[in-house]
Amino acid sequence: MAKEPRFSPAVKLSFAGGHNHNEDRAVCVDQAGLRLLAAFDGCGGVGGRRYPHLNNHTGAYLAAGLYARCLEQWFADHAAPPGKVTADELTLLFAHTAARYQAEHLRLAPSAVTGSLVRTLPSTTVIALYNKTQAALYWAGDTRAYLLTEGGLRQLTADDLATPADAFASLYADAPIANYLCADRPFSLHETTVALPKAGILVLATDGAFHTLPTPMHFEALLLDTLWLSDSKKQWKKLLKEQLSACAADDVTLLLQPFGFAAHDEMRRAFDKRRRHVRQAYILPAEEAAPGNHLALKSLWDMYQKE
Repeated sequence: MAKEPRFSPAVKLSFAGGHNHNEDRAVCVDQAGLRLLAAFDGCGGVGGRRYPHLNNHTGAYLAAGLYARCLEQWFADHAAPPGKVTADELTLLFAHTAARYQAEHLRLAPSAVTGSLVRTLPSTTVIALYNKTQAALYWAGDTRAYLLTEGGLRQLTADDLATPADAFASLYADAPIANYLCADRPFSLHETTVALPKAGILVLATDGAFHTLPTPMHFEALLLDTLWLSDSKKQWKKLLKEQLSACAADDVTLLLQPFGFAAHDEMRRAFDKRRRHVRQAYILPAEEAAPGNHLALKSLWDMYQKE
C-alpha cells in the first residue's frame, strides 16, 4: 500500500493578465515536515523601470522572481515550524537579498521609467509556514491570506495601504500601497500565527485574483462555485483560470491548500451548503441590484461581515 502523503496537494495557479510576462510568483515546497506557501506580486507601477541588460525585464518582474528564489533557498536551509520564525528574520532576508542583487546587477543605467516614485525591486508578498495544525503568516502589501471553512471566507491579513480601507472599500478606492519589499526604502513584514480547524482551505492570493470582482463575496463565490463544478483539483484549477482570465486586469496568483479532507469529492460536498447560502444571500441580490448601485453592494457587504 502506498504511503499517504504528508500534505494534501495544493492548487497552484499563476498567470499573466493582459501582458506578456507574469510579474507574480508562487511558491509551494516541502521540507522537514513543513510546507512553505508564498505569493509574490511585483509592483508594476513603481517597478515599471526596465533593465536592457537583463532581457529588458521590469524591476517588478525581477523582484518577484528574486524574492521567491531566495525564500525557497532559505526554507531549504532553515525550515522551522510556525512560531519559530520571526517577521524580522524574513525582513532582513529580503532586504539583504535586494541590496546584494542591486549592487551586483542593477548598477547599469536603466531605460525609460525614472522618477521619485519609481522603486528598485518592489514586490508585495504573503508567506505561510504550514504544518496541518497551524499556519504562521508573514506579509507586506496587499497580497492576502484567507481561511475558507464551512462557516465562510475569513481574511487573515490586513492590507498595507496609505489610506486604510476594508476589503470592500479597497475595490473602489485607488489607495497606494504603503509597505512592500524593495531595495531602496525601509519595509517590514507583519506576522501572525493561526490555529487551523480540523478541515478547511488556506488561501493565498495576489490582488489580481480579487480586485476585479464587484465584492469580496464574489471572491468566495468564485472559489466555491468552481469547486462544486470540479471533479478533481486539476479541474478546479482549470475552472478558476478560465473564470479569472475572463475578468483579470492584472497578473493572478492563487494558492489553495486544503486540509482535513480525505478526497476531493468530500471537500466539494462539505462546502456545498455554504456555496448555496452565499449565492442566495449575496450574489443573487447583487446581480438584481441596478448596475453600479454601490450602496446596495455596500449593504450586502455589511451583512456579510456580520457573519
